[in-house]
Amino acid sequence: MVLLRNGQVLQVVGYHVISERKTRPVIQNQKLRFRIRTRLTVDRIGEGPHKQYIWITTHNADGTYASYVEAGLFEGLTVAQGWVTSEVIINAYELRGNNTWSEWRLMVGINGYNTDADTETQQIQFIDIEDVTSELSAQVSATAAASSAMTATAQSTAATQYASAAETSAITAATRAGE
Repeated sequence: MVLLRNGQVLQVVGYHVISERKTRPVIQNQKLRFRIRTRLTVDRIGEGPHKQYIWITTHNADGTYASYVEAGLFEGLTVAQGWVTSEVIINAYELRGNNTWSEWRLMVGINGYNTDADTETQQIQFIDIEDVTSELSAQVSATAAASSAMTATAQSTAATQYASAAETSAITAATRAGE
């Protein structure tokens, strides 16, 4: 999902929520990468850092609203940083826990969930959601393969050392036997 294109930005003053229109099914082991490219053009004047919440709204099988769950929090954005791309990996199945909801949709709290956010002005260049389940599984497999290769190399080195030690012991024993 890309919100904006052709150099456009969405500008938000104060606290607002944006959300997907359609729900997504909860799929076991599915992992989605949420990315947002944003900047502040007016810093907050209240206490504490700027906050941007990433939530998922949850829905029952019949489509009724169930609740919302925090999926990520980006804190501390300032005007001085310029454009910043932030990301979080979302696994709705894990976030569900023991709850029974079966659908969800992304919801973003622009300029935090702050009572004093009226002065903050934030621009959003894009919001993107990408299924990275296969990519992350491949990374885990590659890491496991590299670990196995390292273990095999270490065991081969140890076997060579043991063989060398055995050969030295055999030579020493033969030398002593011949004395």
